[in-house]
Amino acid sequence: PHLTPHDTACVMFTSGSTGEPKGVLSTHHNLTSTLTAQTYARFGPTETTLQCSPVSWDAFSLEFWGALTHGGTTVLQPGQRPEPTLINTLTKKHHITQLQLSSSLFNYLTDEHPDTFTTTHTAYTGGEPASPTHTHRLHQHHPHLTITNGYGPAESMGFTTTHTIT
Repeated sequence: PHLTPHDTACVMFTSGSTGEPKGVLSTHHNLTSTLTAQTYARFGPTETTLQCSPVSWDAFSLEFWGALTHGGTTVLQPGQRPEPTLINTLTKKHHITQLQLSSSLFNYLTDEHPDTFTTTHTAYTGGEPASPTHTHRLHQHHPHLTITNGYGPAESMGFTTTHTIT
């Protein structure tokens, strides 16, 4: 069949943070613009991203397709839910350069596994405002780390608004 940019590429499920969880039809245009028109993420052959989001969550698009469509590497975390200890192990083992985490998972890793970010140059956190306490603490341990807090509806398959925390 002939597909257009406005045809459905996939169904992403919202967290329900603004009401009841629901499925959102994301178009081919949404997916390609997430991978090519955003300005907050670096993709390329030197980047290694850990896919630790469920495949039905919008963050999966950046974690999976972002690296693969730009010549980078995506490491797949087994299972369908983020596992902090496994994220810590995989990040160190595979020298992950970018991590995308919910704010609560970001806070937990900062508290319990701050060495997760040793090889990471960029941590993206979203879904909720970033904790000033946790971003400050993590910057103390890893001053090289860029932390970007973002928000975007599931339809965008990524962040539509971002703020880099210095």
